[in-house]
Amino acid sequence: MSERFTQRGGRLEEINHTDPLLREFMSRHYSKPRGFVGRRIIYRVVAAGQVWGFTVAGSTTLHCRPAKKLLVFRDRLLKRIPNNTFFRLERGERKYPWRNFVPSVIDAWERHVFARWREKYGDEVLAYETLVAPPRTGECYLRCGWRFLGWTQGWEAKRTRRTETRDSYGGTRVWRRGPRKRVFGKLASG
Repeated sequence: MSERFTQRGGRLEEINHTDPLLREFMSRHYSKPRGFVGRRIIYRVVAAGQVWGFTVAGSTTLHCRPAKKLLVFRDRLLKRIPNNTFFRLERGERKYPWRNFVPSVIDAWERHVFARWREKYGDEVLAYETLVAPPRTGECYLRCGWRFLGWTQGWEAKRTRRTETRDSYGGTRVWRRGPRKRVFGKLASG
């Protein structure tokens, strides 16, 4: 599918996290991220002469029990498992440039990340992961050969200014029940 993406004029352009259009897309994403922590490679999705969205390969989630179904020794290999931490395409009133556009973007992302991750960080990619919050189903990942691995536990840490609990960094962290998310993964094929 990634061949189809490039043959039809689609491209992933690596950009910096300060891109104003990226910030605009982030503000409209359901999770409203304020930034990306750790490793990150950010791509702008361009096709038919238009920007359709952004996708980010970032550091994977530290504790994610369902993801161990993909790689048994996952906790020792975290640096070799990029997470699709942000994925946002906006169609608006327009039609996508071609059928199965979204899966072709994910497939192209896999190919780009496989090569670029090693070049930038020195680690060969073994697998990919992502988390999808309901009511989204992650169908576009399933169409690309990713597997549904299970649900997260549904706990999230929020930093606050009050001092309910001190963490080891001297900041404040409050654990609260958050939404459970679907976990998807795929072994890298290179």
